[in-house]
Amino acid sequence: MIPRLLLCISLALSAFGQKKALVGGTLIDGYGGRPIPNSVILIDGEKIQAVGQVGTLPVPPDAQVISTEGLPPAIISDIRESLRHIDQLDYFRMVPPRKPTLKRKFQQLRESGAVLLIGTDSGVPTQFHTQTTWNEIDVWVRVMGVDAMDAIRAATFWPAVAMKIEREVGTVTPGKYADIIAVRGDVLRHVDLLQNVDIVMKHGVRYK
Repeated sequence: MIPRLLLCISLALSAFGQKKALVGGTLIDGYGGRPIPNSVILIDGEKIQAVGQVGTLPVPPDAQVISTEGLPPAIISDIRESLRHIDQLDYFRMVPPRKPTLKRKFQQLRESGAVLLIGTDSGVPTQFHTQTTWNEIDVWVRVMGVDAMDAIRAATFWPAVAMKIEREVGTVTPGKYADIIAVRGDVLRHVDLLQNVDIVMKHGVRYK
């Protein structure tokens, strides 16, 4: 069974919960370090208490253990129908003329030293709120040639820095809010796996 990868997400929603332990997945974090296989993330209430590995970081006996290995991906059943005849919309007739210069403009911004963040057009045709973030990360990597870890950091760590809340969210670090998602597979090799999120935790409370 392929372990899930854990990604810190920059959310700031209020919720409360008991002690929890996310156990077994490979941790990929916004700070940019090497992935941690067989990771353990201890959460006390809303915040991350400690980060380590199975066998080195003990799980408290009173913690709720949440395995990060093996839940099936969620499926959104109505997407196919909603994508019918999108080529007839005026919005998509404007896209082709813009494409030839888009990649070069993107590269120029990066070469200038500008810090680019993942942002979406949620709400426009086919840009569903459930998929726009992972889709943009995928485009950065697959089309724009950005390293997968850099793209993930542009969706987690750097937005937290831009909002001046990097001491609260943005990385899986003790003392920060436990805002975490988990997916199955190696997103550093196949970043589009982010479309299948198995676990969603906000402020230490599991919502999925």
